[in-house]
Amino acid sequence: MSISLLTNWWEVLTRAWSMRLIAVAFLLQLVESLIPFIGDYLPRWLTVIVLIAAAVSRLVDQTNLEPK
Repeated sequence: MSISLLTNWWEVLTRAWSMRLIAVAFLLQLVESLIPFIGDYLPRWLTVIVLIAAAVSRLVDQTNLEPK
């Protein structure tokens, strides 16, 4: 099995909904860790829902990300 980058990897990294949702989940966890009192106001399941949405969005056809 060979691993290689997509030809349009930067476009996928910056425009794919799955990557955007992963970044949102990362920011939610970062904020919760750095500012503990905000964690009291954010539901614990929010990050899990965002990550599930990222996985689902990876399966959705995003025609604006066609390989070039």
